[in-house]
Amino acid sequence: MMRKPSRPGTHLEIDPEERFKTPQSVLADKKMTNAEKVAMLQSWKVLVEQRLNAADEGMTEHPKGELTRDAELLQAITCCLETAPA
Repeated sequence: MMRKPSRPGTHLEIDPEERFKTPQSVLADKKMTNAEKVAMLQSWKVLVEQRLNAADEGMTEHPKGELTRDAELLQAITCCLETAPA
């Protein structure tokens, strides 16, 4: 799912999961501003929460282990948001 950018031409035009392997790699990206990093992590968090909520409500089927991976990913994103520079 593509997210609408907050500003045309920003890094927020892409799906975080298409560009980054881990939430920590968002924080390590030297081309993004701190505000863009936080926005990217927040977008990623919403995507993962939506997947987990859909699975919880029985709206989607997930392969074995994917829910655990998403729960761990959500925890990693939350930790990065807590430590992200302002």
